[in-house]
Amino acid sequence: MSGYKGRIGIFELVVFNEKLKLLIAQGAPEDDLKKEVRSMGIREIREEGVLKALNGVTTLEEVIRVTQEE
Repeated sequence: MSGYKGRIGIFELVVFNEKLKLLIAQGAPEDDLKKEVRSMGIREIREEGVLKALNGVTTLEEVIRVTQEE
């Protein structure tokens, strides 16, 4: 048997509301989309990871490693 045991995921899940759909349809800049998502109370994936690190579930080093943009 192979795989991982005890792994914890960090996720960024965005449920599209009408305003977000409209912004996308209008070709709004990424910053505007991020502002709308933020106003919906959704945290970015790195923020979610930092919260898990603060709660002792993982380390900040691991959060930074897995959330680096290429």
